Formats: sequence, C-alpha cells, structure tokens
Amino acid sequence: MDTVTGLTLVDGLPTLRSRPNTPQQFDNTQRSLGGQLQHRWGFAPSQTLVYGVDYRRTQNRNVARNLVDGSASASYDAELSQGAVFGQYLWDFLPGSTLQVGLRQEFASLSRGSQTVPAVGLKVGLGDTTLRANYTRNFRVPNAVNLFSVDPTNIGNPDLKPEVGDSYDVGFDQKLGDIGLLRFTYFVNDIADLIAFESIFPAVNGVSGTYTNLGRVRTTGFEVALNAEIAPNLRVGVNYTNTDPRITEDRNPNRVGRELRFAGADFLNFSLAYDNPSGWYSALWLRSVAGYPTNNANTESLAGYTTVDFRWRVPWAIADVVWRHRKTCSINGTKCFPAFPTAGGRGGWGSAVPSEVRLIQVSDLHLGSTYFPTDASWQRVLARVQALGPDGVVCTGDLTDDGQPQDWARAIASLSTLTMPWYWVPGNHDRLARKPQAVGLGNWRLFLLDSTTPNSQRGEGAIGRSQLMWLQRELARMAEPWALLAWHHHPIPFAGELAWLNEIALTDGDAVGVGLQAFPQVKGLMFGHSHREVATQWGDLPVWGCPSTGYQVSLPSDPPTWQQPGLREWCLYPDGTLQTWVHRVAFRHG
Repeated sequence: MDTVTGLTLVDGLPTLRSRPNTPQQFDNTQRSLGGQLQHRWGFAPSQTLVYGVDYRRTQNRNVARNLVDGSASASYDAELSQGAVFGQYLWDFLPGSTLQVGLRQEFASLSRGSQTVPAVGLKVGLGDTTLRANYTRNFRVPNAVNLFSVDPTNIGNPDLKPEVGDSYDVGFDQKLGDIGLLRFTYFVNDIADLIAFESIFPAVNGVSGTYTNLGRVRTTGFEVALNAEIAPNLRVGVNYTNTDPRITEDRNPNRVGRELRFAGADFLNFSLAYDNPSGWYSALWLRSVAGYPTNNANTESLAGYTTVDFRWRVPWAIADVVWRHRKTCSINGTKCFPAFPTAGGRGGWGSAVPSEVRLIQVSDLHLGSTYFPTDASWQRVLARVQALGPDGVVCTGDLTDDGQPQDWARAIASLSTLTMPWYWVPGNHDRLARKPQAVGLGNWRLFLLDSTTPNSQRGEGAIGRSQLMWLQRELARMAEPWALLAWHHHPIPFAGELAWLNEIALTDGDAVGVGLQAFPQVKGLMFGHSHREVATQWGDLPVWGCPSTGYQVSLPSDPPTWQQPGLREWCLYPDGTLQTWVHRVAFRHG
C-alpha cells in the first residue's frame, strides 16, 4: 500500500509520520444535554443573593469510513462533562453605587478541570461621575474539536490544558450635563495556557493546523467613547479602542514578545448624525482599523483600512436614498438607524443605534415549482413580512426552484416591493454563485456567504477555504462588536427519520466550525435548506433553521402548524444578545 507523510500527535505536539494513503470520510456526531437552575433571593431592601448550579454533558463520536472497502471504525468516542455551583452577592449600598461579589466552583471531566473562579465588581456614583472596577478569574476548558478532531484539515490535541488567568478593568463614566456621556476603560487580561489554533503552512498532506497552548498571553489596552448632542438634533459619537496582546511566555522562544494573531487591531469610529421630528435625517460614519499580524511569529499581517459611509433620508414615502462609498470595496444593502448615540463595546460604533435591530428571515421560496403552489404561498408570506415591518429581510437561498430566468425575475420583482432593505444568499436550486457580502446593522455585522458548490451531486454544499479565510479576515477587522452569519446549507446532522438530510448538508462543517472558534463575537447562524424549524447548537455556536415559505419537511410527530409556510423573526440587541422565533402563515392548497 502506498504511504504518505501526514501529521499526527506525539506527546501533544504535531509530528510528521508516514501512514497509509487510504481515502477516508469522517462523520462526526455530537449530542449535548445541559441546564441551569438558579434562585434570586432579595433578603434585604438593597441586598440580593443569586445562587444555583449548572451542568452540561457533551458526547462526541467520530467515525472514519474507508472509501475503498466500505469499512468503518470509531476514530474517537468521548464524553465531556462540565458543571458548576455558583453564588453572587449584590449590595446597592448607595444610590448609583453597587458592590458585586461572586464565586463559582467549576468541575470538568478533564484532567485539571476543577477551578475556583472568584469575581468582584464595584461601581460608585459620585454625582455626574461613576467609577467602575472589576476583577474576575478566567477559566476555560478545551472543547471536543480542540481535543479530538481528526479532520485532515484540523487535528485535535488531546493534551491541551484548560486556560487559566485573571482579568481586571477600571474606568469611569462622566455625564456631560444633559448633552452626552464620556466613558473610559483600562483593561488587563493575563491568560496562561491560552488555547490557540496553530496554522501549518504550507499544508502537509492537506493538514493545515492543530491546537496548542501558548505559555502566557497578556493583553493591555483602553477604550474611550464619547457620545453627545452638540446642537439641537445633531449628535456626534467617537469610539477608540487600543489593544496590545503579547505572548509573554512560550516554549517557542521566537514567539515571546510577539503580538497574538488576529487580536491586536486598534479601532477608531466616528459618527455625526442629524435627524429632526419632521423625518429629515443624514449621517456620516467613519471607521478606521489598524493593521495586525495573522500569525504568532508576526511575519505576515493584514493592512489597516478606513471606510467612509454617508446616508440621508427625506420625509417622502418613496424616498430613502443611500449613497455609500468604501475605500477598499463597495458593500450594498447597508441600513443605519437614527437614535441617540450609545457607546459600543470593544471596537463598537460610537454611533446611533436603536434598542434593537429587527430582521425577518425567509427561505426556500422555490418559485416556479411544479410540485407545490410556491408562488401563491410566497405572496401570503410576503404580505406578512410587510405587515411585521422589520428593519431588513434576509433570504437564505433557493429563491427559485430551478434557476430559470423567469423565476428569478419574479423573485426580484416581489422582493423589490418591500419597503425595507433585503439581502440574499444563493441555494443549490438557484444555480447561481455569489461573492460573500457583509452588512453593517448598528452594533451588529451580518455576513452572507455562498454555501453552494458547482459540482454538487445531491444538493450538498460547502463554504470552502477561500470564503472561510475571507470571513476570518473580516471578523478580525470588523468594527461592530457582534456578528451574525447567514448561508443556505445546514451544518448540523439530523437523526432518525431525518437522517437523509445529512446527504445534502454542509460537507466542510467541521473545518468551518474550527475556523470560527477564535471569534467569540459571532453570536449565531441562520440557515435554510432543511425546510424545517430548527434551533440547536453547532459546537458552541447557536444555529437556527428557517421553515420554507412553501412546502415543509415534516414528521408525523411535528405540531400541525409545522406543515404551514413560515418565516423567522430576529431581534438583535446592542449588548450582543438576540432572540428569534418563527411565524406560521395559514395557506390552503390542493
């Protein structure tokens, strides 16, 4: 049998070894069960105690299938358990002043998986000035992909240690009379055994990286944000974040003193907005991002960039005109919102955003279908979308049933009747490819990716390495603090009667999931394709599937309403939390 040089782990380190050159397919299954129980006890007028327990168990199984003889063997079958008991004491000892003291005892099935995690926070109000100080002990265990992945593009490291460290921040909030607010925060994070993805370039036999513990990483920085109404109806926002993440200890001396990859970009954001009760609105946004290294040796980096955006609105029902220019490229479909400016988080906009951004997701229109009256059902759903009045609409693929020009024309014509911006990604039925897009939505950035593949045999899809690299670059340099992803194919496996959907799923989901782990600002993924209402976890990332606007993939055990066309509503909040739920639309056919 032929052999090839491949990467394996020896004493926790990636090592080149010869192994048989056998074509293989890797199937991964993950099942999680968890919950939290807590009680809030206000035992005094200004004192509260919150305490409880939480637990999560994750079972991971990977099967390697020999594509030559059809045999299969378990590459790994592992279970990770993690739980904690916790308590928090809150004391509002003066008006505008609060003391918080917390203690959390972590338990994990991993070696060295137990840790006591204290936290202390103090806020003192002194008239128009508020002083803030916080400390917390950091603890994070590696997940199943970090430990056990056998995907040829990313090999897990079973010898990974948990991350342990300390985080501090101090700052103040200064109220500027009745016109605005000035905020300043200085922060320090000191993390030992930081879990980091280590690239291998050029790739060895298709293996592009593994996971390792960096000895110690110390991050220092500060953030300053100013929001003010400098004249009647005229508001200004400025936000600057300086971050310096340095590797201070490591077994590789060449890394010591270097900047941690993808983590050290500095941000400057400026906004100037005018709006009045008559409906006139205009805004100028400027965003500047400094360059940063893309590897821990700091031999490669991405250059910084600056974007300038301008928007205006006149109080006519038919006029909502957008002009947008970007120095590096053009992005269509941006919508911004007039409101009093609020300071963003790290790298966030110091600009005008509302309390929430509301989106409607529609999927799998299949216009032109001969199987189901999809054009008629789509018109019912479209009317519901207009009635809900969201800030934007996202179509997650299969707008047409077979990519015919006349079906595309009807899809575009109907979507163009919407009074709000709409965005779309292609599905496998659309027979159309599209470059990835990014859209700014207040404190959020929506990434629209094409998961279709030109040579799909059954309708399966893939994000692909080039799109994943683009997404990683954009996530690393985005100014908004939070991100939401959208594409067509489901990345998660189905079981039981729905297992056939796995044949048409995202084929490189493991690699994409690994590539996203370094970006905690990604708060969720919306997808279509399965024609089902789905809400589950993809690793640590929450993901949601949308029902079709036409026919559904349903089971006898599903609620009767699940056979009706549907749409999904999203509420994205400035603090990075989100809510989403499904609306069903009554439709009779046949």
